[in-house]
Amino acid sequence: MIYKEIVDVFNDCQIILFLRKVSKITFFNGTDCVFIIQKIIKDNTVQLFNDRTLESEWILKEMTIGIDDNLSKKLATLSDTECPQKLKETKHTKLTFAARVQNDKLLAVPRSVIYSYLPTKSQKGFSFLINGDFLTNAERTELMQNIWNEFLFKEIAVKQLEWFTELQNTMFKYDVLKLLKGKYPSYSSSVIELGFNDSLDIAAKTISFLPVEQTEDLTTIVNSIRDTYNLSKCFNSSTILDYLNLPSTMSIIDLQMNDQSVLSELGSKDLTFLEVIFMVNSDKANNINSAIRFMVFFYNNTIKNNNPDWLPNLKTVSFIMDQHNIYKSPQEVFYPIAQYSDSLSFSQLSYIHPQILLHFKTAELHYKQWLSNLGVKEPDNVEVFRKAIVPLINQNKIDKNNILEITDFVFTTHKSKNFSEHDYENLRKLPVLTNNGLYKSSQTYFSDDYNPDKKLSKILVNANFLATDYVKSEDDKGEWKVFFKRIGVRDNISIDIIEEKIERVFFESQNEEAKSYFTWLESKEEYPGLYHSYRYSGQHHISHFTKIEFRSHLADLDFSKFFWSSMLDSWDTLKNKCSNTKYFYRGGSSPVSSFLNYYIVSFPSVPATDGICYRSVELFSPNFKAIVGDSFPVVDFPVATTKEQIDFFGFKTYLSVSECLAILDNLAAKSISGDTTKQIFAVYNYVIGHGITDKNAVLEWRKNAKVLAINNTIQPVEKLYITNINSDVTPVNSDRFLKLPLGRISDEIVALSEFLMIPLISESMLEFVSHGESEDQALKAAIESKLTYLAIIHSHNTSDEFVKVVERLRQILNAKNFFRADKLRLVYSNEEKEMIIDINIDVWNTRSKQFYYTGDWKKPVTLYSLSSGLCEMLELKNMEREFELIFQLDDQDILDWLVKNKFNTEQIEELGLFVDIHHDITEEGSIDENDIAEKFSEFSIDFVAQLQVEEIAHSISSPVVKELVDFSAINVRQYTQVENDQTRIEIGRWAEEYANKYFKENSEIFTSVKWMNENEESFLPYDFEITELGIEKLIEVKGTPSNDNLPVLLSQEEWKVLFATGKDYSIFRVLGAGTENHRMERTDDLKTIISEGRLIDFPIKLYLE
Repeated sequence: MIYKEIVDVFNDCQIILFLRKVSKITFFNGTDCVFIIQKIIKDNTVQLFNDRTLESEWILKEMTIGIDDNLSKKLATLSDTECPQKLKETKHTKLTFAARVQNDKLLAVPRSVIYSYLPTKSQKGFSFLINGDFLTNAERTELMQNIWNEFLFKEIAVKQLEWFTELQNTMFKYDVLKLLKGKYPSYSSSVIELGFNDSLDIAAKTISFLPVEQTEDLTTIVNSIRDTYNLSKCFNSSTILDYLNLPSTMSIIDLQMNDQSVLSELGSKDLTFLEVIFMVNSDKANNINSAIRFMVFFYNNTIKNNNPDWLPNLKTVSFIMDQHNIYKSPQEVFYPIAQYSDSLSFSQLSYIHPQILLHFKTAELHYKQWLSNLGVKEPDNVEVFRKAIVPLINQNKIDKNNILEITDFVFTTHKSKNFSEHDYENLRKLPVLTNNGLYKSSQTYFSDDYNPDKKLSKILVNANFLATDYVKSEDDKGEWKVFFKRIGVRDNISIDIIEEKIERVFFESQNEEAKSYFTWLESKEEYPGLYHSYRYSGQHHISHFTKIEFRSHLADLDFSKFFWSSMLDSWDTLKNKCSNTKYFYRGGSSPVSSFLNYYIVSFPSVPATDGICYRSVELFSPNFKAIVGDSFPVVDFPVATTKEQIDFFGFKTYLSVSECLAILDNLAAKSISGDTTKQIFAVYNYVIGHGITDKNAVLEWRKNAKVLAINNTIQPVEKLYITNINSDVTPVNSDRFLKLPLGRISDEIVALSEFLMIPLISESMLEFVSHGESEDQALKAAIESKLTYLAIIHSHNTSDEFVKVVERLRQILNAKNFFRADKLRLVYSNEEKEMIIDINIDVWNTRSKQFYYTGDWKKPVTLYSLSSGLCEMLELKNMEREFELIFQLDDQDILDWLVKNKFNTEQIEELGLFVDIHHDITEEGSIDENDIAEKFSEFSIDFVAQLQVEEIAHSISSPVVKELVDFSAINVRQYTQVENDQTRIEIGRWAEEYANKYFKENSEIFTSVKWMNENEESFLPYDFEITELGIEKLIEVKGTPSNDNLPVLLSQEEWKVLFATGKDYSIFRVLGAGTENHRMERTDDLKTIISEGRLIDFPIKLYLE
């Protein structure tokens, strides 16, 4: 093993390269000579032999380096392990460089190691060998990271360039860059490597070792120019520097210098393709000699597949001099032929300068093919278009003087069918003559003379319509229409989509408002903010851009209405066009809002009810028309809008407090009418429904505000009151009370009072005053005689237990004393003792034991007034009509009516109440048969439509809100369902018509009503889509001819919608459908109520599979 290791080490002849006193080593195995390694100095080179065979040849450079006192002091602080004593005391050290030579050329040494007289295992990336007093670890695998080795590496950085300077006087002058060690990576953590970098930066600025082209001079790295493309073969160096306006201190490196690419990272300048183009465009190159040299340069550098990336750029660069000594691009210049003559007044054609053609005479075929590849063609109509007309289009040089001649020439070429699709793309930028002057084809419509698919001249009065000046013959009119349609003239209104992916900077240069659109996207963070700073780095692109050529017309009211009507008619198409815009950046891509979305929120483009176009975000949604009126602009679309469309436009769907108050001020200044009253109520309902508040704004408003009083006059708001007592209490002709919308419950009225800061008069604040009262036992006895009948009806309606109802009614009745009075009043005075309310009433049920009334209770008129108060006292809800009926019939008639309508009269007999059902009634308290009013219509639980909805003359009362059911009080009994399908349909239809009538009568609350089954059965799990106080809701209507609170059956689909919609799903129950005794109840937010365990009778059944 030891033998093999020794042989492996000494077989490398380089081991003796830096041993000063050793020139030959012979290795014996016993007496046998195994091998001999030897170095011989010859002609300034060192030759290494192995067994007399030449292994390698080297040039060496030894340099002595002084040690200053500062470094010695630093070394003295190191331990002897880190730095031997002799180095601490020495005043100089040596470095030796060795470069390998082969065939009179320098040869880079791969994977060279550092020598400390003998080789170490440390590789530092040099292409030559270095020997010095390096400090290594014990294994000689790594250099120690200390100030001594750092010092040596700083010296190496400088000394290598000094050595290269010396080599400029040798045959190796053009090879030295093979040896140059560039910089270590900037992220290196090695102090010796970072020190080397710093020293090399200094040396690159100060040491001249690079040979200069066409001189004997040397230059530094930072003052050097790399002529990669050999431009200096066409121009002398001083001319190049002059053309590029470079300082005279800079020099072009000799073209013979090898491996120049290593200089780039050290500060050397590269002569680029773009700088050559800059030279062409400089005034100093404006002569035929320079033009020929540039042509030779570009030709030589692009033939035989050299620099293939140049060719696309050269096609658009002006580097070919024409006959007028003007540089033209290949797109603008022709290869001359004798047969073609130019007779176009609008353009002077350009041809390649004859001296250039003469220079390339010997290579004419190759040169002509090269020019053809760049786009230089012999002239014909198509090429004239491309090189003479397209530049005029791009430079906006087409005007009224040349438009007809140019377009006629183009039209003739079009008819020959030689244009490519790219040519037509250029023609889409050709302006066209219109009734309003010259405009882009995409901004122009066919006039009626061209027989377009849609004649728009009467619709778009101010739009641009194509002139007929082009057409010289009726026979050509059809082909002219084909041509103009091909280049973008419109025969209808649409939005164009640019689908291709386009770089942002270029896109901004080609499209107005693109920059502001992108800025808008960034303000909304529609793509990650991390990438915003790179937006002009060439990494960002846009695709599927919505292009609106006619956008300037959108501020015109008629055009805007027509356009949006067309777009909303094809809503899915518009939505699809606007949903595919994508923004690309280096980290990926993001879907973003379309340009149309940006435009409508940024520029006036949407019609409003006041006849002006606004930004969409300045307009209220159409649903707010009934509330806003003409106080604020509301979008004015000719068709209904959906929630999705409202969200798309960003219309306002919320009224602020200040806006509500402004609407009230506006209405107060108008004449009072039914419409203004409805609008005022709509504002109140909105305030109630949304719970908005701003006390400071209301306080300021109240100083001068006026609102509608109950007597339909406009009064100062500070003068008014609000009451949540029933409307009978409020004086109808008073100018002291705010006029309120119908159907508002007490809590809602309180909320409005708090919002407007108008004092509220509640029932508890009223003072009851009676005149001439006397106790009346007869009425009490009469009520007691009818209690059992009333109890039967009530227990039937509520499923309460009959006996308990009777007992409860008697307890209530026994606790009350009845008084008949000559006059009853309710009064209220304010703090200033001003009488605000003083009104006569017919009935008053005190909170204690007294019940007061006026009149003769035996008379129908008085009974009509009494029934409501007495039912309220007895807690007989919704039984006023039955109460009146019972009081006006004798016992037998009552029993007959109860039996006929299937009430359970057996309960009376079972409890033995028939025998003692009457109390004695005094003569003066008896009911005369003549006093009995006409009997009410008989009740029936079968569905027989006694009247149609349209026959209901009065307004339908607001439905009672139902939220809770006491299941413990419900008797379990079977309800017979309607078996006949047609009967069920008729009941449901009647109930929906009833609900629809209610919605229509209260349009200030229900601003939008869509009856899903109005024309035909929709089979949807709901019957109405409504907007109530600005909130969109789904309504399911359930109808029954019964007045019982029967259970409601829900289908599976209705159940799903109920839970999916949540608080915006309500059930309206129409009871007494088809009868005179009709009424309606509603239950809202069913999802919450059900989830809280209300409306469900537990335990419930679950079927688990």
